[in-house]
Amino acid sequence: MILIMFLFWNCAISSPFQWKDSIDRNKDIDRKVYVGITEVVLGDDSKKNDLFWDYVYKLRKEIHSNNGFLGISIRRQLFQRKAWTMTVWESEEDMDNFVYSGTHKKAMKDAFDAMVSTRFARVELTFKEIPISWEKAEKFLDERENKKRKTN
Repeated sequence: MILIMFLFWNCAISSPFQWKDSIDRNKDIDRKVYVGITEVVLGDDSKKNDLFWDYVYKLRKEIHSNNGFLGISIRRQLFQRKAWTMTVWESEEDMDNFVYSGTHKKAMKDAFDAMVSTRFARVELTFKEIPISWEKAEKFLDERENKKRKTN
């Protein structure tokens, strides 16, 4: 069992990118869209972590009804307590309206204690570039963190 855990220690699983049902993916492919990427490292408290995941799955179901929402994917490491989300929006305002209202706002408050660290990135891309790979998403997170370090 230990050998299996060692071999798969950094393995992650992700949901396929899920488009909003009503999206016409052949229309306006050169328009700008906004990608929100989060990375969360959870602590050791399984009860707090369960609350975090309960909110993730609840939000995944609810997000489709938000104005400007285009798509989502979620990723999770198997044996470590690391998770990522990627959401795509028609505008930054639509993204902010989701982040700072309703269930997401409550989730940030209630599940805050589960998180040891977080990283966020917002990226402007064209519709035809979506979905992006998780490797590219992590590069955006790293670039944002490097810019942040340089300004401090």
